[in-house]
Amino acid sequence: MTEPSHSRVDPRPSVQLAEFGAVAELLAAYAGQAADDVPGRPGAALSGYLRWSAAWPAQAASAAGQLRRLMARLLNEPDTVPAMLTAALPVSRTGEPVDAQWADAVAEILEHAVDAGFPPPGTPVTFWEWNRRFLALAQFLGCYFTQDFGDEFTDHDAAIAAWARTATPVDRARLSGEIGELLALGLSDNDLNEALATLGMDVEPPLPAPAWLAHLDKTLNGSSG
Repeated sequence: MTEPSHSRVDPRPSVQLAEFGAVAELLAAYAGQAADDVPGRPGAALSGYLRWSAAWPAQAASAAGQLRRLMARLLNEPDTVPAMLTAALPVSRTGEPVDAQWADAVAEILEHAVDAGFPPPGTPVTFWEWNRRFLALAQFLGCYFTQDFGDEFTDHDAAIAAWARTATPVDRARLSGEIGELLALGLSDNDLNEALATLGMDVEPPLPAPAWLAHLDKTLNGSSG
């Protein structure tokens, strides 16, 4: 099946981004990571995307098809591809741009996972995977525990209270669920501190990380009435 001619491609960026929405998420997983995937063996970025996609198999299937179409579009009609997608394309460890062979390898790995099963979630590895897996926690920490924390709040509990004043029951449930999921990984205190920093926390917790997260969860549930 050949790619549609240039006259049939809607050049509007909003239309193009809608057409390639699933692959845009896939490419985001490669931020700061090399495109070192080979047939049958995903690299770090794709491995993280596969673990995350266990909950979103339909999106992974869409990303496989969209990736192939995107590479064909780049080859045949590059002017119709939004600049943000072009800029998001990863490079190899040697700095070479990705090509159709890489795209086919990635698409085949995704399609195999859709058919045969995704890897278990496990502990995230890349920055993207941490922040996509724990989205609510990343938003909470990245908004309330930044480098400006000391200028905005008297202590950690004041920051928690500020968030809780506007949080909905759904917000509370999501954050509480992610706290439980993070603690269930069984990380050491040091690794948990690194995880919190990766998720946007720029200040040290007032307690050892596991104890502070348990306190945070208890505070959220206790103030939900």
